[in-house]
Amino acid sequence: MLSGIGPKKHLNFHGITTIKDLPVGYNLQDHVSLPVFVFTDRKYRSIEDIKNESSDLLQKEMSLYSKNISTLGLTNLMTFYKSNDDLEYPDIQLINFRIPFNSTNSFPNKINVLTNMFGYAKKVTDLYDELNWLSDLIVITPVLLQPLSTGRVMLKSVNPLDDPRIILNYLSYDKEIETLLKGIEFVVKLSKTKSMIDAGLVLEELKLSNCANCIWDTREYWICIIQNLAAPFYHVVGTCKMGPEDDCYSVVDTKLRVKGINGLRLIDSSIMPKIVSVNTNAASIMIGEKGSDIIKECYGKL
Repeated sequence: MLSGIGPKKHLNFHGITTIKDLPVGYNLQDHVSLPVFVFTDRKYRSIEDIKNESSDLLQKEMSLYSKNISTLGLTNLMTFYKSNDDLEYPDIQLINFRIPFNSTNSFPNKINVLTNMFGYAKKVTDLYDELNWLSDLIVITPVLLQPLSTGRVMLKSVNPLDDPRIILNYLSYDKEIETLLKGIEFVVKLSKTKSMIDAGLVLEELKLSNCANCIWDTREYWICIIQNLAAPFYHVVGTCKMGPEDDCYSVVDTKLRVKGINGLRLIDSSIMPKIVSVNTNAASIMIGEKGSDIIKECYGKL
């Protein structure tokens, strides 16, 4: 937009000469996450215990060859879930984060990695810390895979070093809230299964002050939690949408060329018309590979 490619009215507001009037910055989409299902491990076993019970090969990998720096990853399990059986594919992803006991006094500090990622205030991160002082934590995080809400990226000023103005518009539709509530219901049911109980995992209440007047595990409580703790998942896409020539809401054509501008292509996740129902990494790599093929084909190299 600073170069003059973007919404004419917005560019004029900042005194930027419009080279091409295109809807740059619109159609922002992201997966919304809710990392609030914290399980404490009442049958807590330390990493050393796990090493001792493991195979000789794993013991060597975690102890000898790695100089004691190997451990279990932060994210090692995920689930895809349909909030409605009539759906063609899942609309909820459940990601499990494992936080080792007393992580605040270790390196890397995985509890801070988790809570800082979601931008929570200290009064919220303290709730996670207090539970982590009791045992390992398993944090099951429902993620909304098919958001309906769209946001926008705008210029804050003409200074390229200034951060942009980002309007996320998360959870603008009631249906999005209802979908997250279905994911919540699934996790609560999971917490009551024999397997979880036998494993010693207990679902803990996050005693959030803003939800103090709500009764734990009620619809009112969970809606309050969503309103206070729903967070970005850093899968932002779509602000330079790809579309056919007659699509006035698109920025690039099907060959990833910026419309009306010679010699300029855009090859990244911003061209997605609709966010994928999974982590965006693989799709972004695919866009890069396809874009390189399009360029090579243009020059007769493919």
